[in-house]
Amino acid sequence: MGPSARIWKIILDEKKSDREMINSWKGSNRWVLISAGFSAVVAASFLPVNQGRKPDHACVMLFLFEERLALQRAIANAHGDPPILVPAFDKAGCAPLFTNPWIGGLWFASLILSVSTALFAINMSYWSTSYLKQAPGSLQNQVRTCHFRLMNLKKWRVGLLVDLPLFLLYLALVRLLAGLGLFAIAVV
Repeated sequence: MGPSARIWKIILDEKKSDREMINSWKGSNRWVLISAGFSAVVAASFLPVNQGRKPDHACVMLFLFEERLALQRAIANAHGDPPILVPAFDKAGCAPLFTNPWIGGLWFASLILSVSTALFAINMSYWSTSYLKQAPGSLQNQVRTCHFRLMNLKKWRVGLLVDLPLFLLYLALVRLLAGLGLFAIAVV
Protein backbone atom coordinates (compact mmCIF):
# COMPACT_ATOMS: atom_id res chain seq x y z
CA MET A 1 0.00 0.00 0.00
CA GLY A 2 1.24 3.37 -0.99
CA PRO A 3 1.26 6.49 1.18
CA SER A 4 -1.78 7.87 -0.61
CA ALA A 5 -3.84 4.65 -0.87
CA ARG A 6 -7.58 4.83 -0.39
CA ILE A 7 -7.44 2.79 2.84
CA TRP A 8 -5.65 5.63 4.64
CA LYS A 9 -8.50 8.01 3.75
CA ILE A 10 -11.06 5.53 5.13
CA ILE A 11 -9.10 5.06 8.38
CA LEU A 12 -8.65 8.82 8.74
CA ASP A 13 -12.41 9.31 8.33
CA GLU A 14 -12.99 6.71 11.05
CA LYS A 15 -10.87 8.78 13.46
CA LYS A 16 -13.56 11.48 13.58
CA SER A 17 -14.73 10.06 16.92
CA ASP A 18 -11.38 11.10 18.39
CA ARG A 19 -11.93 14.62 17.14
CA GLU A 20 -15.44 14.65 18.62
CA MET A 21 -14.02 13.54 21.97
CA ILE A 22 -11.42 16.34 21.92
CA ASN A 23 -14.06 18.87 20.86
CA SER A 24 -16.29 17.81 23.76
CA TRP A 25 -13.34 18.27 26.13
CA LYS A 26 -12.71 21.65 24.59
CA GLY A 27 -16.37 22.65 25.04
CA SER A 28 -16.49 21.60 28.69
CA ASN A 29 -13.16 23.32 29.22
CA ARG A 30 -14.68 26.64 28.09
CA TRP A 31 -17.30 26.44 30.84
CA VAL A 32 -14.66 25.60 33.41
CA LEU A 33 -12.62 28.59 32.25
CA ILE A 34 -15.61 30.92 32.53
CA SER A 35 -16.50 29.55 35.97
CA ALA A 36 -12.90 29.80 37.17
CA GLY A 37 -12.75 33.42 36.06
CA PHE A 38 -15.99 34.18 37.88
CA SER A 39 -14.78 32.36 40.99
CA ALA A 40 -11.50 34.29 40.95
CA VAL A 41 -13.34 37.60 40.67
CA VAL A 42 -15.65 36.71 43.56
CA ALA A 43 -12.77 35.51 45.75
CA ALA A 44 -10.74 38.63 44.97
CA SER A 45 -13.70 40.85 45.81
CA PHE A 46 -13.98 39.24 49.26
CA LEU A 47 -10.32 39.77 50.17
CA PRO A 48 -10.75 43.50 51.00
CA VAL A 49 -13.59 42.59 53.36
CA ASN A 50 -11.00 40.71 55.37
CA GLN A 51 -9.27 44.03 56.05
CA GLY A 52 -11.83 44.44 58.85
CA ARG A 53 -9.52 42.25 60.91
CA LYS A 54 -7.14 45.16 61.39
CA PRO A 55 -7.74 47.57 64.26
CA ASP A 56 -8.82 51.13 63.55
CA HIS A 57 -5.53 53.05 63.65
CA ALA A 58 -7.21 56.40 64.25
CA CYS A 59 -8.98 54.89 67.24
CA VAL A 60 -5.72 53.48 68.58
CA MET A 61 -4.03 56.87 68.19
CA LEU A 62 -6.88 58.48 70.08
CA PHE A 63 -6.49 55.90 72.85
CA LEU A 64 -2.72 56.55 73.07
CA PHE A 65 -3.35 60.30 73.14
CA GLU A 66 -5.79 59.80 76.02
CA GLU A 67 -3.19 57.76 77.90
CA ARG A 68 -0.64 60.50 77.38
CA LEU A 69 -3.07 63.09 78.71
CA ALA A 70 -3.75 60.87 81.74
CA LEU A 71 0.00 60.68 82.46
CA GLN A 72 0.29 64.46 82.16
CA ARG A 73 -2.65 64.88 84.52
CA ALA A 74 -1.06 62.51 87.02
CA ILE A 75 2.12 64.57 86.92
CA ALA A 76 0.10 67.78 87.28
CA ASN A 77 -1.89 66.32 90.19
CA ALA A 78 1.36 65.42 91.93
CA HIS A 79 2.18 69.16 91.94
CA GLY A 80 -1.18 70.01 93.51
CA ASP A 81 -3.08 71.21 90.41
CA PRO A 82 -6.84 70.55 90.43
CA PRO A 83 -7.92 67.48 88.37
CA ILE A 84 -9.55 68.05 84.98
CA LEU A 85 -12.55 65.84 84.19
CA VAL A 86 -12.50 64.17 80.75
CA PRO A 87 -15.21 61.89 79.33
CA ALA A 88 -14.30 58.19 79.26
CA PHE A 89 -13.01 56.73 76.00
CA ASP A 90 -14.63 53.57 74.58
CA LYS A 91 -11.74 51.19 73.82
CA ALA A 92 -14.08 48.53 72.42
CA GLY A 93 -14.39 50.54 69.19
CA CYS A 94 -10.69 50.00 68.49
CA ALA A 95 -10.94 46.22 68.38
CA PRO A 96 -11.05 44.50 64.99
CA LEU A 97 -14.44 43.57 63.59
CA PHE A 98 -13.50 39.90 63.63
CA THR A 99 -10.26 38.14 64.40
CA ASN A 100 -10.48 34.78 62.64
CA PRO A 101 -7.38 34.40 60.43
CA TRP A 102 -8.91 31.40 58.64
CA ILE A 103 -11.32 33.62 56.73
CA GLY A 104 -8.63 35.45 54.78
CA GLY A 105 -6.65 32.25 54.36
CA LEU A 106 -9.60 30.38 52.91
CA TRP A 107 -10.46 33.24 50.56
CA PHE A 108 -6.86 33.56 49.45
CA ALA A 109 -6.63 29.80 48.87
CA SER A 110 -9.84 30.02 46.84
CA LEU A 111 -8.34 32.80 44.75
CA ILE A 112 -5.14 30.81 44.14
CA LEU A 113 -7.11 27.69 43.17
CA SER A 114 -9.38 29.69 40.85
CA VAL A 115 -6.45 31.32 39.07
CA SER A 116 -4.66 27.96 38.85
CA THR A 117 -7.80 26.42 37.38
CA ALA A 118 -8.02 29.18 34.81
CA LEU A 119 -4.37 28.72 33.89
CA PHE A 120 -4.79 24.96 33.58
CA ALA A 121 -7.97 25.41 31.50
CA ILE A 122 -6.19 27.82 29.16
CA ASN A 123 -3.37 25.31 28.69
CA MET A 124 -5.87 22.52 28.03
CA SER A 125 -7.63 24.69 25.46
CA TYR A 126 -4.34 25.43 23.73
CA TRP A 127 -3.39 21.75 23.83
CA SER A 128 -6.71 20.63 22.33
CA THR A 129 -6.38 23.17 19.53
CA SER A 130 -2.89 21.86 18.78
CA TYR A 131 -4.10 18.26 18.98
CA LEU A 132 -6.81 18.84 16.40
CA LYS A 133 -4.42 20.28 13.81
CA GLN A 134 -4.01 18.14 10.74
CA ALA A 135 -0.64 16.40 10.51
CA PRO A 136 1.39 17.37 7.44
CA GLY A 137 2.32 14.88 4.74
CA SER A 138 0.64 11.96 3.07
CA LEU A 139 -2.55 10.23 4.24
CA GLN A 140 -0.45 7.39 5.63
CA ASN A 141 1.56 9.86 7.72
CA GLN A 142 -1.64 11.53 8.94
CA VAL A 143 -3.13 8.20 10.03
CA ARG A 144 0.06 7.20 11.84
CA THR A 145 0.23 10.57 13.58
CA CYS A 146 -3.43 10.33 14.57
CA HIS A 147 -2.90 6.80 15.94
CA PHE A 148 0.22 7.89 17.82
CA ARG A 149 -1.70 10.76 19.42
CA LEU A 150 -4.57 8.51 20.41
CA MET A 151 -2.26 5.93 22.00
CA ASN A 152 -0.56 8.67 24.00
CA LEU A 153 -3.95 9.99 25.13
CA LYS A 154 -4.62 6.60 26.65
CA LYS A 155 -1.08 6.13 27.96
CA TRP A 156 -0.96 9.50 29.74
CA ARG A 157 -4.62 9.31 30.86
CA VAL A 158 -5.43 12.71 29.48
CA GLY A 159 -9.12 12.16 30.27
CA LEU A 160 -8.25 12.43 33.96
CA LEU A 161 -6.22 15.58 33.33
CA VAL A 162 -9.19 17.12 31.56
CA ASP A 163 -11.28 16.58 34.70
CA LEU A 164 -8.63 18.14 36.95
CA PRO A 165 -9.64 21.80 36.37
CA LEU A 166 -13.20 21.00 37.38
CA PHE A 167 -11.95 19.36 40.57
CA LEU A 168 -9.75 22.39 41.32
CA LEU A 169 -12.73 24.65 40.74
CA TYR A 170 -14.78 22.62 43.22
CA LEU A 171 -12.00 22.96 45.79
CA ALA A 172 -11.90 26.73 45.22
CA LEU A 173 -15.64 27.07 45.66
CA VAL A 174 -15.64 24.94 48.82
CA ARG A 175 -12.94 27.16 50.32
CA LEU A 176 -14.78 30.31 49.31
CA LEU A 177 -18.00 29.08 50.88
CA ALA A 178 -16.18 27.94 54.03
CA GLY A 179 -14.67 31.41 54.34
CA LEU A 180 -18.08 32.98 53.83
CA GLY A 181 -19.51 30.72 56.54
CA LEU A 182 -16.79 31.69 59.01
CA PHE A 183 -17.27 35.34 58.09
CA ALA A 184 -21.01 35.11 58.71
CA ILE A 185 -20.40 33.46 62.08
CA ALA A 186 -17.82 36.12 63.04
CA VAL A 187 -19.99 39.05 62.04
CA VAL A 188 -23.14 37.77 63.71
